[in-house]
Amino acid sequence: MNRIILNRIILNRTVLNRRGLKRSALFSILLLLTYNIFPGGFVAGTLVKTTRGYKRVEEIQENDYVVSFDERISSSRVKSVSKTTVNKVLRITVDEESVFVAENQKFLLPNNKWKKASDLTNNHYIWTFFSPSTLIDDIEIIDEETEVYSISIEGSGQFFISYHALMVYNFTTDYFIDLAKDEAGKAGRMAEDAAIKVLIEQGLKLLFNTIKK
Repeated sequence: MNRIILNRIILNRTVLNRRGLKRSALFSILLLLTYNIFPGGFVAGTLVKTTRGYKRVEEIQENDYVVSFDERISSSRVKSVSKTTVNKVLRITVDEESVFVAENQKFLLPNNKWKKASDLTNNHYIWTFFSPSTLIDDIEIIDEETEVYSISIEGSGQFFISYHALMVYNFTTDYFIDLAKDEAGKAGRMAEDAAIKVLIEQGLKLLFNTIKK
């Protein structure tokens, strides 16, 4: 799938170049597409552990502070929140509590490896805030279009969801914009936000259209 997406974007490079996009910005997006490190997401109602208690993901706002992890437990400011539609979600149940997430949503395992929800099984343990790990009881795939929310925070991007405080890694599409701007800056030529956003939007549309097929 990644090869198909990459080829389709390369075929459109003439159009993209006419928009004045910098090579460094284009490279960063192609890199993200190639390695398939795209945002996951959480269905409305998912509880996020904030510094003021639990809050539903759809109620999280910019400048809220969530409990985060970057070598140690700390707090991080929410930079952005976005909402998108995915073709399927997974219901992951731990000790009779279920969370509904996009298939690309990443969870931390006890071996310090990140694994997408779609690759998890009943035999996996997930790292939590309260204890080293907890065992997954059940996983169910729900094949229907569902809106999911993504959150970008300052720092590591690692925070906790559900009353069991499962550790997740998540970011919004603004993550792509920031990365592209950083890459352009390194080359000494900052790309304009509008041009960067065009690239992001076109790249993500290509990705999601390919997934749907």
